Amino acid sequence: MFNQSPATAVLTTTKTATAMKVLLAVTVVTASLAAISAFAMSVAGGLSPVKGLSVFLNSDPSSQTFTTAVTQAPVIGLTVRPLGTPSVVIDRVAFSLNGSLPISKISNPVLKVSDGRSFAGVVDSYNRQLVFDNDIFLTTQRNFKVQIDVAALTQTESLNLSINPRGQIVILRPLGMRALQNQNYIGPTMTFTPPLPPPAIPPGLEVRKAGDVGGQLVAGRTHSVTSYMFIALNEPVAVTKLWIAVKGANAAVNVKKIYLFRDSSPIGLATGYVLDQNGKVLVQLPPDAFVASTTYPYPKLNIKVELVDKTQLIDGSMLEIGLGDSDGDGSEWGANGNPGAGSYLMEATGVNSGVLVVATTIDSFGDGNGSIAGSSVYYLMDGVLRVSLNSASPRGSATPGVNKEVLTLTLIADNDDITVDNLEFTVVGSCRITGTGPVTIKGDDSTTYATLPAGQAWLRPGSRFDVTNFGTWNNQLVIPRLMSKTLHIFGDTTGCSSGTLQMNVKGGGKTISGVIWQNNSGNQVDSTLTRSLPIFGGALSYGGGFGYGY
Repeated sequence: MFNQSPATAVLTTTKTATAMKVLLAVTVVTASLAAISAFAMSVAGGLSPVKGLSVFLNSDPSSQTFTTAVTQAPVIGLTVRPLGTPSVVIDRVAFSLNGSLPISKISNPVLKVSDGRSFAGVVDSYNRQLVFDNDIFLTTQRNFKVQIDVAALTQTESLNLSINPRGQIVILRPLGMRALQNQNYIGPTMTFTPPLPPPAIPPGLEVRKAGDVGGQLVAGRTHSVTSYMFIALNEPVAVTKLWIAVKGANAAVNVKKIYLFRDSSPIGLATGYVLDQNGKVLVQLPPDAFVASTTYPYPKLNIKVELVDKTQLIDGSMLEIGLGDSDGDGSEWGANGNPGAGSYLMEATGVNSGVLVVATTIDSFGDGNGSIAGSSVYYLMDGVLRVSLNSASPRGSATPGVNKEVLTLTLIADNDDITVDNLEFTVVGSCRITGTGPVTIKGDDSTTYATLPAGQAWLRPGSRFDVTNFGTWNNQLVIPRLMSKTLHIFGDTTGCSSGTLQMNVKGGGKTISGVIWQNNSGNQVDSTLTRSLPIFGGALSYGGGFGYGY
């Protein structure tokens, strides 16, 4: 460079300086990337990369408008990638349905993978979801796209799909792996329009069950039990008469009062409604109390029940409740909250036209070809047991040995004394347990309630055992009314030099739910409706690895 002419030397020097700046910038960027990588390794403990399924919302498709009827309209896209594992098998993917598009108009959901594979799904009307129960095998990053058919509409409707990967994607293998992202992704809003302007037709009314889950209801309290969404067709519709009905042996005598709400605002009698001897009651409303709209958001009728106290309640009785069918009762409902053929008995009038809606057309479609439904089954109890994972339950890094605490539970007796008759446990993980010491279940005061004897590796992953059939109850486990007890489960984890271990309370062996209990009525309860079963303990990791829940 120094043997060149001055002009050339200046130019070359300038280029060299520029190149040095570029080189410096590249060096800085490289150093930054190295720092980020080092930070990521430090967050992970510097021991192993992050493991899980990475899921992100894809920009394809974007918001579009479709003229119905339409086949295989794309509605949401995801980018998925296994991290820290050679492969992943996805067992289930569920997308929530949001917007005004009636679920009844949706069919034939398909999940397409960017490698050419396609998986058929189902429309879950009850939970308002598209569900894909398929074994989707992935070894590298792929794009997912969901497509649906939409039947012809009479008015413009909108739809978007949403998904929380952590809660709505279930991974079959590797065991215990899950989606990394725990946030709600909302897909693009799709608009679906009718093929022609809607014809001038009389008012109509769609009534759709908006959700309930069934469960156990405690005596002497008021409970939200079910709700319905009202969608007016062609013009707003005022509902002035409807029936509320109950089903189930002793259902009517166990219900003290019924209360109605338009969304969260009370309507009808403030003192509540009393069922007649046939288990139904007529509700009459002023014209402006409950008006169904033609556009989203649609009003919901929420139903609450007040139960008689436990001195009057018939413990263990079943209850279904909802809008009365064509003769005002629940005889046309399907079983356990499922749809049945029929219509709802109502008086509803078009606000603009003053024309009565034809009663036999008031159903889930609003045309006489739909369905009706009551609530799911509720079980009425003097008192119930609540089970939860104690916040102090062990998790994370652990050392092997005898008499190690592996699970801590909180048991609450709600409204009555509760006696626990059996507990069933499962063990999962990758540890190689050799210890054959006993498993003991103790209280905070060191009372030993139950023992599973020495001589077997109880905590070996894959084990399933319960106290009644495999061990001994040393002391009766009773939780007094409105009190709680903490249970500590100890066992022998000798031999677990590396890997993970997790103990759960889960049925499937000698119990249905994982816990058998009874209140003072003496009726044994073994039900997955017991809140909050199953219980998944914290994952314990040995030898410096990470523990993941199962």
